[in-house]
Amino acid sequence: MTTYSYTITLNDSEYLCLGDALEFYRAHCEKMVAEKAGAPFWAHARSCQSISTKLRGAITHQMSGNTFSDDA
Repeated sequence: MTTYSYTITLNDSEYLCLGDALEFYRAHCEKMVAEKAGAPFWAHARSCQSISTKLRGAITHQMSGNTFSDDA
């Protein structure tokens, strides 16, 4: 089976939104598993946890900064 790898760049707002969305969906999946819904919710909950871990460990790059100076 062929598998793929993806790279994505997020801004601050997207990073926060994705983190919240993953947590929301993970909680939903775990609720469905508790209600005996089974697949695909068990796998999705694990994937959400894995993605969240990768998201928290992602390397941060500063894209902009201020040019203000105290030399005014």
